[in-house]
Amino acid sequence: MSSPDTTSPSLQVKLAAVSDSVHQMDLRPWDALLTLHAIMQRLRLCKDPFVNVQMLLGASVHVLGVETLAWLPSESPLPFACAGTVAWSEGDCARLITLVSREHDWRSQPIYVQDQNQESLWAREFPQVRQMLCLGLVEQVPLGWILAINKTSGERLRRSDSALLMPFLGLLRVLHYSVLRIDELRELLFGFARSLTAAIDAKDPRRTGHSERTARIAVAIARRLSLSDTDLGEVYLAGLLHDIGKLGLPDSLLRNSGRWTPEELQRFRQHVNIGYTFLADLQSLRNILPAILHHHEHYDGSGYPDGLRGEQIPLIARIVAVADAYDALTTGYYDQAPLPLAEVEKRLLQEAGTKWDPCVVSALYAAREELLAIRPGEVGQSFCWHMERALRFCVTDEHESLRATPARPFEDLIEFNSSPPGS
Repeated sequence: MSSPDTTSPSLQVKLAAVSDSVHQMDLRPWDALLTLHAIMQRLRLCKDPFVNVQMLLGASVHVLGVETLAWLPSESPLPFACAGTVAWSEGDCARLITLVSREHDWRSQPIYVQDQNQESLWAREFPQVRQMLCLGLVEQVPLGWILAINKTSGERLRRSDSALLMPFLGLLRVLHYSVLRIDELRELLFGFARSLTAAIDAKDPRRTGHSERTARIAVAIARRLSLSDTDLGEVYLAGLLHDIGKLGLPDSLLRNSGRWTPEELQRFRQHVNIGYTFLADLQSLRNILPAILHHHEHYDGSGYPDGLRGEQIPLIARIVAVADAYDALTTGYYDQAPLPLAEVEKRLLQEAGTKWDPCVVSALYAAREELLAIRPGEVGQSFCWHMERALRFCVTDEHESLRATPARPFEDLIEFNSSPPGS
């Protein structure tokens, strides 16, 4: 078969026409699809909502080709965000939407396209806006709006441009409902943790507030170790629940004010295994399990339940161990009277390297001024702040620094360890 003669004038005209038609094709729908695919790959519903919204706007502003693309919430918990070459404040966006809403019914028509060639309230107050496209996320009430302002090419925004934004508005809807669900889960976890903390304290009224104080002390230590907000939330939750296994011990043991017999001490030691079994099936709490199970391990390997030593002990457990000891020594521990603060610090420093991680003890000593504000009492104001972070990050696998240990067989969990008694 002979090849076509590309030098033919008629064929060259046809090729030129095909080339022109290709260049004139609107490729933005394909860009939108590719952008949506990229966003879906990176979207994490448990991230900070602002990060997700900003990522979504930053990607879609290029697809639409506008100077400014903003999300303005109304009844939605999603935060305000803005992307593009021209930044708008939340106040200006709110004023703009207020003016638009005076002449537009969002319930009947969630799409608004307008330019200054037509008389409008906002055109007089915002002369810098040449044209505007708004999409309303409306349920029973307006949840929020996407505002697209001024084409970078100088062209007009058209109603067809709204088709490009619709998928991104759909993602905002998904984010909106995911945040509501996380809020519901947060309230559930708050109630769960409060109830458990109250139940733990009720087992021994002499130690009321110990769980909360241990959690706050552990966070102060972790902050001196430069751990992230992600890890601070988990450290707090681990400190709050570290003694949950005491719920499985008899009241007579915990209320005994005398010295324990060897049998009673062995029975007490079982609380770390009991606590582990209580929480092992809760996936959202899996990252704090090492602290529940190993906060009585000693740096020299003399602790329980597994006799771990040094950095074999998970960092979160080493932190909670020192925080637990600090509060126990300063407030009294069953048959031991409270010690003066100076004596507590001296004792912890002496035992650094044997019972405790020296770096963790140094971090506690560096936080000593902050610890003075942590007094005996009930669950404090820090509860919700730390619990919110614990919830946000305990349900994601994105970080590795405080990784949970693998699940242990049930038979291992009910065995007693025969290592020498520890604190």
